[in-house]
Amino acid sequence: MIAKTPRILTILIIILVSFECKSLAVTRYVNITNPTPGAGTSWATAFNNLQSAMNAANFGDHIWVAQGTYKPNSPVGRSATFLLHGGTFIYAGFNGTETAETQRNPAIYPTILSGDIGVPGDRADNCYHVVTIENGISNPLLYDFIIRDGQADAGYPASSVAVPDNTGGGVLVLAHPGEITALSMYNCTLTNNFAVYGGALGAFGDGGQQTNHGGSGNIFNGNQAVYGGAIANIASGGNWAAINYSSCIFINNNASGSNASVVYQSIDNGASNCMTYLYNCLFYDEAVPMFTSLTTGTGYSFSLYNCIIWKSGSPYTGGYADGNSPVVIDQSDVGGTPPSGSNIDADPMFVNAAGGDFHVPPCSPVVDAGFPWTFANMGETDFDKNNRVQGSMDIGPYEQVKGTVSAAPTATAPAPYCQNGPASQLTATGSNLLWYTVSTGGTGVSTAPTPSTASIGSTTYYVSQTPASSCESPRAPVTVTVNAGAAAPTVSTPAPYCQNVVALPLTATGSGLLWYTAATGGTGVSVAPTPATASAGTIDYYVSQTLSGCESPRAPVTVTIKAGAAAPVAPSPSYCVGDAAPALTATAASGASLIWYTVASGGTGDPVAPVPPTSSAGTISYFVSQLPATGCESQRREVDVSVRAAPAVQFSWSNACEGKATVITAATSGGAQYSWDFGGSATVTGSGAGPYEVEWTSGNAYMVTLKETSGGCQGQAQHLITVNPNPKVGIAPLASSLCSGNTISLEAYGASSYQWSPATGLSNAGIADPAVRLQNSIQYTVTGTDDNGCTASAQVTLDISPDCLVYSIPDAFTPNGDGNNDVFRVKTGDDPKGFSLIVFNRYGAKVFETSNVGIGWDGMIGGNSAPVGTYVYVLQATTSAGILVRKQGTILLVR
Repeated sequence: MIAKTPRILTILIIILVSFECKSLAVTRYVNITNPTPGAGTSWATAFNNLQSAMNAANFGDHIWVAQGTYKPNSPVGRSATFLLHGGTFIYAGFNGTETAETQRNPAIYPTILSGDIGVPGDRADNCYHVVTIENGISNPLLYDFIIRDGQADAGYPASSVAVPDNTGGGVLVLAHPGEITALSMYNCTLTNNFAVYGGALGAFGDGGQQTNHGGSGNIFNGNQAVYGGAIANIASGGNWAAINYSSCIFINNNASGSNASVVYQSIDNGASNCMTYLYNCLFYDEAVPMFTSLTTGTGYSFSLYNCIIWKSGSPYTGGYADGNSPVVIDQSDVGGTPPSGSNIDADPMFVNAAGGDFHVPPCSPVVDAGFPWTFANMGETDFDKNNRVQGSMDIGPYEQVKGTVSAAPTATAPAPYCQNGPASQLTATGSNLLWYTVSTGGTGVSTAPTPSTASIGSTTYYVSQTPASSCESPRAPVTVTVNAGAAAPTVSTPAPYCQNVVALPLTATGSGLLWYTAATGGTGVSVAPTPATASAGTIDYYVSQTLSGCESPRAPVTVTIKAGAAAPVAPSPSYCVGDAAPALTATAASGASLIWYTVASGGTGDPVAPVPPTSSAGTISYFVSQLPATGCESQRREVDVSVRAAPAVQFSWSNACEGKATVITAATSGGAQYSWDFGGSATVTGSGAGPYEVEWTSGNAYMVTLKETSGGCQGQAQHLITVNPNPKVGIAPLASSLCSGNTISLEAYGASSYQWSPATGLSNAGIADPAVRLQNSIQYTVTGTDDNGCTASAQVTLDISPDCLVYSIPDAFTPNGDGNNDVFRVKTGDDPKGFSLIVFNRYGAKVFETSNVGIGWDGMIGGNSAPVGTYVYVLQATTSAGILVRKQGTILLVR
C-alpha cells in the first residue's frame, strides 16, 4: 500500500466537513410522477425533475428520490447529464410515502438513472454521461441507484485519445486544473453503459488536480468499453487519482481486444499518481486481461486483496493483468492458475452463481481465509451490510461464520482380495460419506466404490464425512490389496453321450473345486454336476480351484450330447369304459426296434407293447422309442390312451294325469345324441333333449327309456311313470235363499285343494267352502286338485230370487225341544238395513226383544218357560231395498 496518506487525508477532510454541516441539512424530495411539483420540501411538493432537486440542494442536504426512471435533460443534446453537488446525500428506493430514510426498499421500488434520452433503444443518441461530478465537487454520496445506458463515445472510432466525453459512460468523475473532485457510491448498480474509457465509470484529470472515487456494495454488470469495461482512471499533467472499492461485484464487463475488461488505469508522466485498491470484491466471468496498469513514472499502485476471481466453465489459465507496471493480486481465491503470492485456487462453492447468488456456505474455503486488513481500508460491512469480520476476515464480498471441521471417518481396509475374485463395496463409519480416488482435490461420490480385482497390487481410496452443521472432514485412506490367484485345475472331457441316457458326474483334478455354468460370474458349487442329456448339442461347464484363499481362473469342460433317432409314429387310441382294448401299436424305422415305457424319461423299457386297461375312465400315458441297429435311442413318443365313461343319463317329468300333457326333459343337453321310448301309445311333441309334452289317454304305468350317446359312448336311463286318473269334483246343493245382500256358503268336494273363479264376492277363492255375499246373479267355477296333482272342474250358478223382500210371521210355535218349530222368528230371505221384533204378554209386559233378523223367541221368560197362551208381537223393519215394513198380531204358544 503505497502513498495512501493524501487520499485518506482528503476523504477525512470531506467527511469532517459533511458532519460539521449536517445539523443544517434539509431533506429534498423527488418523485417523477408528481403532477404538481413544488419546492421539494415534502412528497406532496416533490420535484419531478432530479436535477432541479440537485440545483436546490446545499452542502449536507439529503435528497430522497422515489421509484421510476429519470433521464437528464440539461444541457441539451447528448451533453445532458445529472450534475451532482458536493456534500449531498442522494438516496433511491422510495415509493413516495416514507417519513424515514430507513423505510425505503430499493429492491421493491427501483430508482433508475438512464442515459437513453433520445429514440428508445438507439444508443447513438444517448447522453455521454448519465451522472457527472466536476468543478471541485467534494464527495456527493449516491445510495442504491441503477445507472445505465450512458454512451461516452465522443470522436470514436475516428479517435481514441482520452477526453472527458469519451470517458465514463455511466459516471464521469472530472477534475479540472487545481480541483479536487470526489464521489462515493454505495449499493449502486451500473449496467449497460459504454465508453471509450471506463464503460461504467471513468475518472479524468489533467493538470495538477485530484479525482477520488470509491464505495462498497456496488455491482458493475454488463458494461463495455474500449479500455476498462467497468472502470478507467486517466491521470495526466500531474494529476493525482485514487480508487478504493470494497465488497463489490463485477460481472460480464467487456473491453475491446486486450484492454482490461474490468479496470484500466493510465498515468502519462512522472508527476502524475494513480492508486487503485480493490478489497473483498468478486470478479465473475470477466475476460482476461481484467486489469491494465500503464505508467511513465513511479507514482502508482494497483492492488487487489481478499478478492475472488472465478468463472463458469473452464478455469482461467493466467493473464489476469497486463501493462508496464505490476498489478498485485494477493490473499485471494483465483480459479485456474493463481498469481504468485498467498493466493488459493479452491471452489468458493457459490450458492447459485447461475442465478446471481454469490453467497458462500459456512464450509466454503474462502471463509476466514482472507488477510485481516483494517476496517479503514476495507469498509466495516460486507455486501449485505453485515459485520465484515465474523471470526476472521473472509475472501469475497460476503462474510460468513465458518463451520466446524469434523474428524475423518473411521475406515478399515478389507482383507486382501484374490485376482479376478469378487469384491465388496468399501465401508466406513461416519455421516454423509464422500469417496475419492485422490488424497486431495477431485470430486467425491456418495456411493462407496467396489474395488476392481483384475490386476494384482495395492490401490488406495479415500473417504471423508460431513456431519450435520459441520464442514467436510479430512480424508481417511483405505488401501485395498489384490493377490495373485491359483492356476486352473486339470479337467477331463467325457465321451459323447446319447440323448436321454444317464450321464455320470464330471471330474477334475485340483483343490477346493468349484463348478460353474458360466465362464464368469454366478455362484460356484462344490458338487460336480451331472450333465443333462435331454437335448442334443454341447453344454459348457467351468471349474476352478482355490489355493491359499485365492480362486483360480475357470477351466472349461464341454459335454457333447448326440441326437437320438426320430421318435416313432404312434397313434393315441380312444375307448369307452369296458371296451376290450388291443395292444398298443407304433411304426419304427426299418431295422429299428420299439421300446415301450410308462414314464417320459428314465425307467426301464419293454419291447412288448402294453394292453391298456378300460375298467375306469381317464387318460393313461405310455411312451415309445425306437432303437436303430446303430446309433442312439430315439426320443420317446407319448401315446395317450383315453378311456371315456358312458355319459350319465337322467331325465325328469312332471305329474302324469290321464288326458293331460306330462313334460319330460333330459338332465343334460349339448353335443350328445338322444333316443327316447315313451312306452305305449301316447301323443308326443318335442325333440332332442326336450322338453317333450307326452299325453297318455288312460291311467296306467308306462316305462320311459332314454339312451344318450356322447363321444362314441352310450348311457341309458329308465323310469316307470304312473298316469293317474283325474278327481271327481262337485259342488254341494245350496241350503240358503239366494237373496241380494245375503251371505251364503259354497261347498266343493272330490279333491284335496280348490281354486274358485272368478273371485268376485268370495271370502277366500282358495278354499273348499268360501262364503259369498250376493249382490247379483253369478256363475262360479271351482277347479279341484288331488294329491297326485290331477285336476277337474265343476260349476254352480247363483240366481237372485225375486221374493227375497217378503217378511212372513207364523201364528203359532211349539217350544218343546223336539227340534221342530221350537223358535218364534220372522222368515225372510232379505238382509234388512234395520230390524226390531218385540213380544208382549196379554198384560202388556214385554217378554222378548231383538234387533237381529236371525234371532227368534225360544218361549222362555227370565229363564223359565213361558205359560201357554196368546202373545202379541210388533215388527218394524227397513228392507235391503230401503222399504219400511210394519206388522203386529198375535202368536199362540203351544207346548
